Formats: sequence, structure tokens, C-alpha cells
Amino acid sequence: MQLNELQISDGKILRFTSDLQGLNVVFQDWKEQKWSLLFYEVLAIQSFSVEGEELSHLTISKDDAFKTMTLDYFSDEDPKNFNCYSFSGVWNNNVIFKIVAKDHYVIEAINE
Repeated sequence: MQLNELQISDGKILRFTSDLQGLNVVFQDWKEQKWSLLFYEVLAIQSFSVEGEELSHLTISKDDAFKTMTLDYFSDEDPKNFNCYSFSGVWNNNVIFKIVAKDHYVIEAINE
């Protein structure tokens, strides 16, 4: 499954954790199905109290100010190999969560 196939609208990020392996984002869609979004090769994240906030959409871009700033710290990395994944909140449409990572992720349903 690709990120653009996941129904982001009216969903929410329940929590996220990071370690040397990657970034795990636990997302709940509008049907209350939980998903694990595991990003590998993450360079940076930016969060504005994202846990529990309703989302409107996800934008995936190659050109982003946060990505540019991040790659200034990683001069040995090729910028064209990275995307900026931006999750926007539903109430004000501002971006509340950003991830700078390679296009290397796994999406799995969480069955509890």
C-alpha cells in the first residue's frame, strides 16, 4: 500500500516513536482502523502537538523549506533521494507534522 492510498482525511495520529531503525507513526483512520506507518531512513521530524489531532490531508513534496533546512545538516546526502511528508490539521489546514525521509516505508493494518 502507498501513502496516497491511505484515507488521511478525518483520521488522526495517535502516537509516534523513533529509534535508529526508523519512525513508527500509529494512525487511526475515520473508520477507527489503526495503521502502522513505518518510515525508514528518516533524517528529521517536526511535530506541533500532533497526537490526537484530526487531519485533513497529506502532501508529499520534493521541494520544502523544512527539507532544505534539514539537508543543510546532512551535506553528504543527495536531496533528490528525500521527500517531505506533511500532515495538515483539519481545523486550520496548517501543517502539524513533517517527516523528511527517503521513499522507503511500510504500511500495515493493526488488528487488536
